[in-house]
Amino acid sequence: MADAPALLAAVRSFGASVERQGAIPEPAASVLSSHALIAVILAALQDAGRLDEIPASALKERLARALTTGNPDDEYLLPLLDRADELVQYIQDRTHRQYVDAGAEAIRTPYPSLKQIIAEPPAYLDDYVDFVERLRANPSVARELLQTAELLCFDAALGDEAWRAPAFDHLMTMEHHGLLAVAVRCLRSVAGSQVANYLDEVTSFRNKREAPTFVDRRIAPSPLRLQPREESEPTDHVQRRTQEPGPEQPALMGMEDLAEQEDG
Repeated sequence: MADAPALLAAVRSFGASVERQGAIPEPAASVLSSHALIAVILAALQDAGRLDEIPASALKERLARALTTGNPDDEYLLPLLDRADELVQYIQDRTHRQYVDAGAEAIRTPYPSLKQIIAEPPAYLDDYVDFVERLRANPSVARELLQTAELLCFDAALGDEAWRAPAFDHLMTMEHHGLLAVAVRCLRSVAGSQVANYLDEVTSFRNKREAPTFVDRRIAPSPLRLQPREESEPTDHVQRRTQEPGPEQPALMGMEDLAEQEDG
């Protein structure tokens, strides 16, 4: 997978192409804009993991160098461009002094700064770093944000109904949709409004989904009460078996009477 600066540069190039070309027909516009959103989320997730090692200010500086010079660790090119600008300024001032000494009027002509042309950081870095910090602050939701974005962009936005399944309730919480709204705002800053406008509906799908039923775990369950079993009355069949003598009972009774007579 490409690193974060390469993903951001690709999304920015896509946005610039859309601005030059104009509107894109559907459904290609929604699909391409959804891929651009996924790329921004992937880049932000990579940089969110780096915030454990470096602060957000250092991350912003590295991104600025990577997006301008092509190397986030190159700390020598920008000072070199400063010295080049100073050299051009010195040559221009010396040339103007020679014209003035010869009796001509000095004509000041503005010249472009090499450092400003090459090293001007993108304007979207503030929004992007804010998105990265929000992801780092909520890692349990951030790790599932890609699944939420894929369900809403490639299922709900295209008219399918699988995203409504109860199995995806854990991906459709308020926190997921809050981070997704920040991701769309970041995409607007990186790629432009023409790309992000195709995804305005993505952030509103939560309102079209039935609210899941949650169990209130703060309420203790009621204790299970066991009721004693009532003794069932004997049936007529059992009573007949206990009252009526069986076929062997008369013989036994006769032997008992005979024993009593012999004892007497």
